[in-house]
Amino acid sequence: MLPLNPQNSKFSQNYLLMYPLAYIHTHTHRTGEKDSRGLLIHCNNKYQQDVHEERGEEQDGGKDCAMHKEACPWMGELGDLDDHHRTCSLQLVPCPNKCTENGEKVLVVRRDVQRHLSSQCLNRNYSCPHCGAAGKYLELATVHLESCSKLPVECTNKQCNRKVSRDSLKSHITTECPYTILPCVHKDIGCSRRLQRINMAEHERNLSDHVTAARSKIESLEKEIARLKESVVQETAQKQEVENAIARERLNRRGTPVTFKMTNYSSRTSQNKPFKSSSFYTSPRGYKMCVIIEPNTTSKGQYLAVYSHLMKGDNDDLLTWPLTGTVTFELINQLGNHTHKKGVGTFPLNDKENRRVTEEGRDIADTGYGCPKFISCSKLGEGSQEVQYLKDDCLYWRVTPEVPDTLDQHWLKTTSTLHYTKL
Repeated sequence: MLPLNPQNSKFSQNYLLMYPLAYIHTHTHRTGEKDSRGLLIHCNNKYQQDVHEERGEEQDGGKDCAMHKEACPWMGELGDLDDHHRTCSLQLVPCPNKCTENGEKVLVVRRDVQRHLSSQCLNRNYSCPHCGAAGKYLELATVHLESCSKLPVECTNKQCNRKVSRDSLKSHITTECPYTILPCVHKDIGCSRRLQRINMAEHERNLSDHVTAARSKIESLEKEIARLKESVVQETAQKQEVENAIARERLNRRGTPVTFKMTNYSSRTSQNKPFKSSSFYTSPRGYKMCVIIEPNTTSKGQYLAVYSHLMKGDNDDLLTWPLTGTVTFELINQLGNHTHKKGVGTFPLNDKENRRVTEEGRDIADTGYGCPKFISCSKLGEGSQEVQYLKDDCLYWRVTPEVPDTLDQHWLKTTSTLHYTKL
């Protein structure tokens, strides 16, 4: 097979080496054309092949290459020559698959077309011999081989000469290759050796090295355990110190609980008459306040509302304002089983109403902080065997303030008790 123009410089050794089909040279000899004397013309299509190339041998230097030559024996009139060329076995014809070489169409001797299509054509149908993928020979013999999963590849371990399919290479290295470097199976007890798989069995039989490694590992672990124990002791002490500081802070903030009795519940609720407790201080040096309880009738029923109100107190000049903190309200279950009803009122930091009461003729703040729906009046449980907040028309309340006992004057912070004298 050869390009259309055999005289082209591309028709060279590279072409001959790529295709095993012999070098072919053809021409039409027309000097024997029939003239007035009735001469006949010969086809003269010729075929010549390098015998050494045919046998797969190298040429013997210094001697002419032996050539196998063959010529078409047809002879006839000039007018029949074109018809003969259509069937001449030595005529050059284009490849039926339209394959090209160096950008030119490939020509093949007519009698070699089937051999060309079966074994030489770059556009012939082809199946990968490794994975069976089907396609054109040129693509499968080049691009496909770069990713073919079944292509045999060499093991990446230098001493291993085995070839395995590309998709089994990882498994081979991980589980089979004798030259893969592995950690000792006794690494957990201190052996840090890494050896090739082929040498691992002999190493594992060496007990003395592993006993020594195990002892070293045990000593290291004992030191680590001791360090962790010391760390735990220190962290426990620090945690206890923090908890103690929190407890002290809560004690400083938490005032003494105040308990009071609300009488005449029925008449108060029927008349919507609020109940005001006696005043109390959050601590001996703290804020003064009271609790107001009043009926709260809504579309969903009647509730008891409970609020704490700031009052003018003897310590106001010495305290920090505005007040921040909470007040816990408890409605006592008079059955004594500690299932008391609880609620919390919070003094917000930025509310102007939780500031000091300073107006003349007024000793209590208008706004209170607490729970507008502390408990439904239907759930006071009078006569119940489980919960009985209301008994003998009375309610008992316990109020626990948790506010900072902050004196604004530094010289007073070391004073345990303040004494006031009225003039």
